[in-house]
Amino acid sequence: MINIGGSEPRNPGRDGSPAAHVASMPWFRARDIAMLGSDTHNDVSPPSHPGLGNVVHIVGLVGMGLWLIDNGNLEELAQACAARRRWEFWLTVAPLRLQHTTGSPVNPIALF
Repeated sequence: MINIGGSEPRNPGRDGSPAAHVASMPWFRARDIAMLGSDTHNDVSPPSHPGLGNVVHIVGLVGMGLWLIDNGNLEELAQACAARRRWEFWLTVAPLRLQHTTGSPVNPIALF
């Protein structure tokens, strides 16, 4: 739940949130996308296929081997890009080496 400025708490699962739609996966595959990251959970909500759950995660992780970065905090990156007037950078992401899991916290580093 998200509560902004004393308003009624917002529930992205119920109220919706933008993200990639599973229909975009063939486009990503055709371009050999290696990683998808956003400031959301990478699955549009409410879900497009409620019986399946997070279909972008299922198709991306399992079917394509796509790395997903969920809930990235991109505000500081956007400010750094604007200050430099540069929108391209080298991105380094080093996940923790964990066993029997598909997720890890990361600390991405952008080099300009």
